[in-house]
Amino acid sequence: MKSTKEKHPRRGRALRIVLVSLALLIVLYAAFCLRNIWKIRDPAESSSGSGKTEGKAAGSVVSDTIPETAAGTAGPDIPAPSEGTAVNGDGKFRIRYELGDAADVFTDRPPEAGAGETVEIRTCVICDADIHVYVNGQEINKSHYDSDYWGYTFVMPESEVLVTAKFYTKEEVWGLVPLNQAALKKKYPEYFDLPTGKGLELYVWQMGPNSYSFGLLPGTNRIKTTDEIWQLKGASAEEMRGILSSYDMTRSEVLIIPWQNPISSYLADYFIVGVNEDSESVAARRQAYVDKIREMLFASPDAAP
Repeated sequence: MKSTKEKHPRRGRALRIVLVSLALLIVLYAAFCLRNIWKIRDPAESSSGSGKTEGKAAGSVVSDTIPETAAGTAGPDIPAPSEGTAVNGDGKFRIRYELGDAADVFTDRPPEAGAGETVEIRTCVICDADIHVYVNGQEINKSHYDSDYWGYTFVMPESEVLVTAKFYTKEEVWGLVPLNQAALKKKYPEYFDLPTGKGLELYVWQMGPNSYSFGLLPGTNRIKTTDEIWQLKGASAEEMRGILSSYDMTRSEVLIIPWQNPISSYLADYFIVGVNEDSESVAARRQAYVDKIREMLFASPDAAP
């Protein structure tokens, strides 16, 4: 009598094939799981088949090493942004400083700020002189007088800014040193020898209650662009009087235009409208403001600049 093994040889081989196939499937599944775990642990390598990072986006910054945080050494220098470009993509803009001999007296110099934020720069208190601080050529007024420090504030525009400074002696502060026409022309060359066929346009803005700055453009039959006005370099009232004296014109030929400088946190009376204030009252108050500015720059109603 034949054994069961001899009666069904095919059934035994089929069973062995099934077991081997099942074992292979288990091995393949285990290998697949291990591969996915490796991808999670090393995403940079999994992004390409060769184990190297590829496909960097155009304009992106990729470092081969991880910069150390504040707990260690500072990371690599970030290239200076161009005007109008946010630093690090966080909505903040760089504040550059060119302070020359005045650098030592500046105790607090914020490196960046977001658009619309109020920035305060601080200096030591100097008894025998004064410091004038300028942002993009516009003088900013002292916002803090104290025995410990002086503070200068401005509102950050949507671009990087340049902060400069200049020392003034007591004699210069009080106007005891006569203005030199040649020095004025060297400092404000763009305000001299302008065409006067259609008069002159004198822009005035305030950086504080008693801080007035002036810029000059030739008269035209069109409204000046924002860029044209923004490029104006702020001159003091005394400096503008000296500039206007170089022109053979009467005061009526100079159109005074109040302007709200975007970097100024101070709102001049000209731009304030009271609650329920009627239009006639607003017009009268604005005219009084313009008349006040005119008196600052011209000696008498009939006098030439």
